[in-house]
Amino acid sequence: MTKEGQQRAELRLHQLLPDGMTNIWAGLEAGIQLLAAASDGMRLQHLLLLTDGIPNINPPRGIVPMLKRLKEKSGGRLPCSVNTFGFGYELDSELLHELARLGSASYAFIPDAGFVGTVFVNAVTNLLVTMGANPVQGSQTCSSR
Repeated sequence: MTKEGQQRAELRLHQLLPDGMTNIWAGLEAGIQLLAAASDGMRLQHLLLLTDGIPNINPPRGIVPMLKRLKEKSGGRLPCSVNTFGFGYELDSELLHELARLGSASYAFIPDAGFVGTVFVNAVTNLLVTMGANPVQGSQTCSSR
């Protein structure tokens, strides 16, 4: 990111204000749409969903059914993996686990700041060691021979 871009991002960050809402679906859907638009189909993409609360704004059908529907519309595969991270104890862990499962990734519970480093080191390591997913017919794989 350029210096100008960093300054703009920092300015926007300081403009963010909490408003007591947790709208997981809006963030998840926006992230998936951004990654779908940027996808060239050749690279693995990953979405990291971080939350410290229980959703209090939900689509009428619910978050899980909406993600299933989005996945079905995409030919049964999302354009990215969906890893979920829950901070603190006021969470819907079942929801976060199910979103990660549907996103072919994992859910991590972070009870306090002491676990942040461990959880993210493991998450990033798993992302970096994944070389490919669902290889296409005719693709070549490495062998230890």
